[in-house]
Amino acid sequence: MRLCRFCLILGLLVAPKLAVAIGEFECSAEANIGNKYIWSMAAMSDVINTYYGYRCPVNLPEMVKMAEAIKENPRRTSAELRCICAKERIRMTTQRLYVVEKGKPCGTGACVAEPMEACNIFIKDLIKANNRYAVSIRAATRPGTYVQMHSCNSGGRNVPVYKIVNVVPGADNSVYLINSNGRIARATNKTLRNDTFINETAQSENVAAGEIRGIYNNSYIFLTDVTHKVYEMVNSGAGTPFYSIGAAGHLLPGGDYDVKTSWTKQECDPRNFGFRVPGQTDTDAHTNGVIFKGQIITLEQLGHIITGFHQEGSMVSDEMVDSTIAKLQSGKLGENVIRGALVGSVTQPVRPIGTIVGAVGGFAKTPRADEIPSANELRYAAKDQISSERDNSTFISTQTETKEQAFDMARRNMASRYRLPVDKISCSGDCNIVGNDFVTCYYRDAGQSKVVIYQFDDICD
Repeated sequence: MRLCRFCLILGLLVAPKLAVAIGEFECSAEANIGNKYIWSMAAMSDVINTYYGYRCPVNLPEMVKMAEAIKENPRRTSAELRCICAKERIRMTTQRLYVVEKGKPCGTGACVAEPMEACNIFIKDLIKANNRYAVSIRAATRPGTYVQMHSCNSGGRNVPVYKIVNVVPGADNSVYLINSNGRIARATNKTLRNDTFINETAQSENVAAGEIRGIYNNSYIFLTDVTHKVYEMVNSGAGTPFYSIGAAGHLLPGGDYDVKTSWTKQECDPRNFGFRVPGQTDTDAHTNGVIFKGQIITLEQLGHIITGFHQEGSMVSDEMVDSTIAKLQSGKLGENVIRGALVGSVTQPVRPIGTIVGAVGGFAKTPRADEIPSANELRYAAKDQISSERDNSTFISTQTETKEQAFDMARRNMASRYRLPVDKISCSGDCNIVGNDFVTCYYRDAGQSKVVIYQFDDICD
């Protein structure tokens, strides 16, 4: 029977005022003896991020195996985690760990060798990080996302935001507010998925797409509903010959439909789509949360949904769209490729998202980088969903003198057809220069939501 190897007996706090001493033992039995604790995904994030930047020779592929174990089951003994580390044959079990200055090679310069094997040190650091989240860990017994209230202060603005503290994996996507005394209250809104704020890696060198790296524990939730704005983007110019040209430029990285970038340029300004908190890196801000159709979703996820909405109108195959997105994900598209995508959009005016595909898809030498599975799921779900939300018959021949008249007609129709309170329905839309106009009506009440997109002949006669 295989034995776990530990250099020292560690007396380490796993929860306040609770010590655990572990020596050499058989993993198959003794690892499950003793107190099991709820390990914080936020603590795992802290340790992985620290090791990723300042410790070696431990690499990300080794550490994500430990995070995956916590996601699968957060209730484990510390001994069990050590056994997982050993059984995975991770290099941490055989290599001494070094602390390095950023940018310096491992084992040289200011590097300091630790006296214990990396597996032991990793677990020790995880326990320390776990203790920093002691209040939230005690509260976080049910699956869901745990947050604490903060203030976003910038430019004279003071906006309440909610910092991601922890995620307990499971079937529940509830959100819980943790007060300073550790008491919790269930929030009205839920996240789109339980793993909305769990950090899954896209494909990179030696790391497969979908590996778990912890959570986005330096990201925040803005309780701003962006539903109408998103549908305004999707419907702008829809049905016109120039729709595909505009969509191509908007959807490219850095375009205004790339909301993780375009909506994080300004701080603490949700009214003007400035969803950034002072001190955040770009990566932190990209996974800030907003409300879309009654659920909390990250800006990065919202970008996948917007792409899926446009993909529904594409005249090219899903496989070609997948290929293009994988190339964009690789981060190795040069300036000429991006320029080519825009040029291609002009030469193919009837293909909405396909314009990007037509121009970029041919760059066979561009490396692929698979998206995380959840991103592709979101994109395809959005593609199917927007098709079911369209009403292209009720008002297809209707013209109104003002937008407000169209909004009122659409609102009353939706309330009657779906037996919804009319005062809970809001409608928006704009006038296209040519072609039909679209009115988006959105019902939201106590976390429930529904969207209908009505096609009009003209709403600004």
